[in-house]
Amino acid sequence: MNVKSEIILQSLNGMFRNKNLYPPGHPALKTLSKKTFDLLSAYLNEKTSAFFGIINDTFVFDDFPMLDADKNFSELYKQIEGKAVEALS
Repeated sequence: MNVKSEIILQSLNGMFRNKNLYPPGHPALKTLSKKTFDLLSAYLNEKTSAFFGIINDTFVFDDFPMLDADKNFSELYKQIEGKAVEALS
């Protein structure tokens, strides 16, 4: 996985983790949400397409399968799996 992809996933994971710690509208949530949005926007401006989802119980971000996503990105994995989202592209 490249560094940008990992930073985006860490930011998304942190955003989902922190939403359980703070009430809606808390400045910490707003800051992390903006950071995540900015990272994703910059990433998508550099690419013609992007993909993330769960394929055969393996989390995939673009071309990078993450076999340990349930440990390293547990909140993001739970959100996608829990909402029965197969993929976003």
